[in-house]
Amino acid sequence: MPVPGTAAALSAMREPERQVLLLCGVHGLGNAEIADALGLSVGNVRVRLHRARQHLNHLLGDSLDGPA
Repeated sequence: MPVPGTAAALSAMREPERQVLLLCGVHGLGNAEIADALGLSVGNVRVRLHRARQHLNHLLGDSLDGPA
């Protein structure tokens, strides 16, 4: 089940962050495939994914924590 506000949070993110998240999470590509598609190193993809996930978690805030 999608977390409420996910689409808005993704829209608020910068394009490079959104790209790696969507290629990994929606399209199911691995790090090497994303690196090839975007012309990046695998290490750079890993860093971008980590930072993008942190940013998405921050934007979603308490939505991920569930009921108190």
